[in-house]
Amino acid sequence: MSIIKYDNQTNESEGANTVMQAGLSTIQNEAGKAVPNNATVVSDGVLNRVVLGYQKDGFGTGKNYGIKVSQDGYDVLTATNDQLVMSSAFNNLKIFQQGTVSLTRDASVAAGSGVSIDVPHSLGKVPMVIAYADSGGGARPLPVLLGSWTGGGSSYTYVLTRSLFANVSSSTVTFFYTAGFTGLTETWNIKYYILTSTTDN
Repeated sequence: MSIIKYDNQTNESEGANTVMQAGLSTIQNEAGKAVPNNATVVSDGVLNRVVLGYQKDGFGTGKNYGIKVSQDGYDVLTATNDQLVMSSAFNNLKIFQQGTVSLTRDASVAAGSGVSIDVPHSLGKVPMVIAYADSGGGARPLPVLLGSWTGGGSSYTYVLTRSLFANVSSSTVTFFYTAGFTGLTETWNIKYYILTSTTDN
């Protein structure tokens, strides 16, 4: 792959794709389109596809710096948001906190009750959480219904559920294991991701 680098007066050719680095003056690429000051623009040989750095109001009014990647067939310097693959101006989810905890339920836990473990976080609001639990048979996304049993008599019915789920608050994620019956010991390793949007921080 060849790359052409422009840095004011310097010009180094290494291939077919193009990287243009503009200094204090606006330059032109092969298509004759102006490259913004203080920006790096990557071309696919026909159209500008990536811009990194300055683009006046390119990331919102008064927001001139960031990164964009356009969809195939669109020039990143003139593309609308709908024509972009990504932009640093987009409100995307990111991982705020992640980790692994273990939740063990032993045979003495009564049917209908359960065990829990708390994971504190410092977001100060209720986040989105993605979690997977594994007891040796493969990871499963939470919530997990492991089984239920129905019983009762002529005038009532009850359902005992064995399940894994999470409760999320503005300061804590609590993972619960509910026991559907007694006499079972098992440990679940839970991998969790606490997410926040890019505009939150």
